[in-house]
Amino acid sequence: MVNTKFGYAKRARILAKTQNLCWYCGCGFDELTDDLSKAPCLDHVIPQSRGGTHDEENLVASCRLCNARKSSKSLEEFRSSLYWKNSAEYRAICRLEQAMEEASTPFDAEIVKAIAYLKSQIEPIVFYGETLTTIAGSTQP
Repeated sequence: MVNTKFGYAKRARILAKTQNLCWYCGCGFDELTDDLSKAPCLDHVIPQSRGGTHDEENLVASCRLCNARKSSKSLEEFRSSLYWKNSAEYRAICRLEQAMEEASTPFDAEIVKAIAYLKSQIEPIVFYGETLTTIAGSTQP
């Protein structure tokens, strides 16, 4: 049974925005399934707890796993949490940056440049929906 909190027409338009795929990870789902883990959710890009609305521009299709992982995080907080969990390099760079901030003496400029270079080499996490464009050419949601 599909949650119809937003109405069938609105839900269909939001699912069509991402071609019936999760806006975050791009996995497909089947609305007619009895397996709730494969049924799509609608997620607030700007969480309701942070002033997000039920407008279609703020709603995207999401798998249950991404919806639960994102929770009430902003997109950038969610992206950072994925970096943190999935990348030893990113965690190491974050620890170095924290050590630099806490150090009583400034770090050598070469070390600062090396850290910036390492950070630039980490492949950014791009959500599936960010690769889609509207007819007008602006990035969704």
